[in-house]
Amino acid sequence: MNKQPGLLPSCLSLLVVALVAVAVGSAQVSVVTQRNDLGRTGQNLNETTLTTSNVNVNQFGLLFKVSVDNQVYAQPLVVPNVSIGGGVHNVVYVATTSNSVYALDADTGTQYWRMNLGTPISNANYGTGCVDINGNAGIVGTPVIDTTAGTLYVVNSLNNGGAYSFMLHALSITTGAEKTGSPVQITNTGLTALTQNQRGGLTLANGNVLIPFSSHCDMGTYHGFLFAYNPSTLAKVAVFNASPTGNGDSLWMSGLGPSVDSSGNIYFATGNGTWDGVSNFSESVIKLSPSLALADWFTAGNHASLDSGDLDLNTSGPLLIPPGGRLFLIGKSATGYVLNSANLGHVGDASAVQTITLGGALHGSAAYWNSGVNGPEVYTWAQNDNLRAFKFNGSSLTTPSFQTGPDFISGEPGAYLSISANGNSNGIVWANAVLSGNANHSSVPGALRAFDANNVATELWNNQQDASRDTCNNFAKNGYPTIANGKVYLGSFGTANTGSGQLCAYGLLPTNCTIPTAPTGVSATAVSNSQVNLSWTASTASCAVSYNIYRSTTSGFTPSTTNQIATAVFATTFSDTNAAPATTYFYIVEGVDAAGASSPSNQATATTGSAITSIAINAGGPAVSPFLADVDFNGGATITHANTIDLTGVTNPAPMAVYQTGRDANFTYTIPGFAAGSSQTVRLHFAETFWSAAGSRLFNVSINGTQVLTNFDIFAAAGAKNKAVIEQFTEPANSNGQYVIQFTSVKDNSLVSGIEITSGASCTVPSAPSALSATATSSSQINLSWTASTSSCAVTYNVFRSTTSGFTPSSSNQIASGVSTTSFSNTGLTASTTYFYLVEATNSAGTSGPSNQASATTQAGTSSIQINAGGPAVSPFVADEDFAGGATISHANTIDLSGVTNPAPMAVYQTGRDANFTYTIPGFTAGSSHTVRLHFAETYWSSAGSRLFNVSINGTQVLTNFDIFATAGAKNKAVIEQFAEPANSSGQYVIQFTTVKDNSLVSGIEIQ
Repeated sequence: MNKQPGLLPSCLSLLVVALVAVAVGSAQVSVVTQRNDLGRTGQNLNETTLTTSNVNVNQFGLLFKVSVDNQVYAQPLVVPNVSIGGGVHNVVYVATTSNSVYALDADTGTQYWRMNLGTPISNANYGTGCVDINGNAGIVGTPVIDTTAGTLYVVNSLNNGGAYSFMLHALSITTGAEKTGSPVQITNTGLTALTQNQRGGLTLANGNVLIPFSSHCDMGTYHGFLFAYNPSTLAKVAVFNASPTGNGDSLWMSGLGPSVDSSGNIYFATGNGTWDGVSNFSESVIKLSPSLALADWFTAGNHASLDSGDLDLNTSGPLLIPPGGRLFLIGKSATGYVLNSANLGHVGDASAVQTITLGGALHGSAAYWNSGVNGPEVYTWAQNDNLRAFKFNGSSLTTPSFQTGPDFISGEPGAYLSISANGNSNGIVWANAVLSGNANHSSVPGALRAFDANNVATELWNNQQDASRDTCNNFAKNGYPTIANGKVYLGSFGTANTGSGQLCAYGLLPTNCTIPTAPTGVSATAVSNSQVNLSWTASTASCAVSYNIYRSTTSGFTPSTTNQIATAVFATTFSDTNAAPATTYFYIVEGVDAAGASSPSNQATATTGSAITSIAINAGGPAVSPFLADVDFNGGATITHANTIDLTGVTNPAPMAVYQTGRDANFTYTIPGFAAGSSQTVRLHFAETFWSAAGSRLFNVSINGTQVLTNFDIFAAAGAKNKAVIEQFTEPANSNGQYVIQFTSVKDNSLVSGIEITSGASCTVPSAPSALSATATSSSQINLSWTASTSSCAVTYNVFRSTTSGFTPSSSNQIASGVSTTSFSNTGLTASTTYFYLVEATNSAGTSGPSNQASATTQAGTSSIQINAGGPAVSPFVADEDFAGGATISHANTIDLSGVTNPAPMAVYQTGRDANFTYTIPGFTAGSSHTVRLHFAETYWSSAGSRLFNVSINGTQVLTNFDIFATAGAKNKAVIEQFAEPANSSGQYVIQFTTVKDNSLVSGIEIQ
């Protein structure tokens, strides 16, 4: 967090800004800006290792795979020879939608640092109606790196306790620390965090950091902004608004950053919105001066119809074709233009140099390479189209395309292209392509593919040829392959629809490896009736090792391809989520590298829990007893509304609240836990809450591969809008004890509100739970357990509590609903208090009578506690506990304890919890008064005013704009703040830390 200002050139070279030759032994390449250069050509012309001869399935493949905390939209960036990790290493930088930036060894995947930039804005904050980005939407735009200053610039969205913003950070590429003055909030009139998104790549040009902004899904009022910030001071220098008196005109470009020519002129395209040809420019290509003044523009002749049809011109951004006189882009309508960068021509297609139509929308950017065989070529791979190569004659593209690739991609967005070559030879077109499905609103499988750039009909390699070795799993939208120093780096969306991500690194497979030793210490633990978790001690070898996992129901089995359940596992843990209930499994692990596979590990075994016979899921919504909150889905989006639903036409309807939420688009539920082959009734709950006529929404539904609904029309089946309809089917569970229910849109979007799987008999009201018992486990917690109710349908439980014996259960004393197990932990209780409990069972047929009453008295309240915030136990301080949010820090700084009375041990001050977080510390007598002592030490900043934060205790703010350095008087000097405060009515101390500048920080908490 200490920035050293660096100098930026006033005009950055078009083609070499991102390809920095570093002379250490041999020239190495940096990729420090999206698509390699400011023309966004996507070409690395200094690739001497990878050739059209050695990129094949026998010589080229996955070297390592690193899991990160969420989806990777941003292109990985590479800097060689960084002083990091106690040496000099090549580093690849990866950013995720959970606001994390990773510095990984570019040759091994070893993590050097990870910096999390706070809680991101998520889809839940935006509200319903858009799943352009699933889950978190933290860092989406590709960062940019200034290697001279050693700084990575990145923008993230931030949810600071309901205050939403965008923040610009300047991070050290060596440590990940914030540099001086970082971060700053990006602000401007008309910029609203919940309607905007920072999608496009950041750019260093003209001595500024350029930051483009688009909308989030055309929701609400937004504008297309381009900001310029000073990279040294992070002060806002200039801003251009493409719709200052209108709305829309976002700088989307499928994540592409603006292009910049050799004179510093800036080019970008806009989407749908307002157009007047004066100050508002929808469906246009804009040229700005280096100071962000409007210099020229082009608008499509049919801009009004593009606007009304949401057919953005800027699904791609302008490729600045070398030497810089022509721009090329294709829009959502599949039509695009070659433009004269010196005279864009204003309104009308006639002013374009050339109009070109592809098979569908081009996303991102075309790629360029000057082939020694064919001359200058431009490459595209649009959706609903093949890979195409066009010759460029210096003024326009020769049509039709000169060459066509072998495969057609129908799904959005097609493929994102990059080029590697050694000058004008050994050109390879690398494509991050959709493998199947449509990636617009959900995660779908992806494929990395390589083609001969001199003849794109020749595919050299793809990562599905040996998928067990090379797959990178789900396709990353906006994701360009990065090629540098003999390796190809690809971000991905990991293995789930949300919440997972990966970096995959490909290269020439090593030829001098030793066969790995066998993994040891394999253990297996059943964590549910459908999941077994494995762990083991790593193999040793001279090359990177991955692992193959084998499973059988027979002890002493021999591992083979027929019982292999996973490959290319680079961690030493694995979760088998396809286990069947009540089954004993045996597992073996082998280590694998380029030399071969190890001998088998020891055999481990585990037995899964008993099978279930019923479940009820509230699709797209929270728990609504007896329906569980939405689980077991992949893909799709959620809807919610308050429409009153007519339930009269169905038998055993779900609660109305179930029909007031839903999951829509294309999605699949994989519901585990049933006995393999057992027969159940699947009940699907629907209500048409949008359309008012038949034929408006049509979709198909299949269960375990059998199509059970074809062109299903909710409105037509129910006979009205806002009327419930249930379709039910008797089907067997598959061989893994699962029900795989797939919803596929035909017209508009598939939609379901609830899924019930029952034993097949008519639903009966549950019997009352029995044998309820209550046990106090602390001064603030009582654990309940009971014997299950019986019923033919899925059952959940409602829990009631009172301090009066013989009470009647009601909504006023209900403390939990939708409990799916036969146990419950009631926390946050008052010490030395007797509580009485009742439990009721409920399902769609009704609610049982109450259970027997159980009671327990909480233990006496504690009088003191000492917590080592962010660290392990350091007597008398216990290890960090009772926190929510924040991150941990640790260091070895020597702390001056001389200025405080009764300091904590020094080791307490050498760890800490930072960012925004809350401690909820239970176990005290309600209303009892104690002294709260907060231990601090400023171990990073060296001046006052660098870190400011607020602290509240049980809602009372006790510290305002607290500055550790200023209070202590020095860096690495302990300071203690203490307050006499009463415990709240639940016997808790709720201590909240809220950042004002930089991050809140505390090292220890004592309550005496």
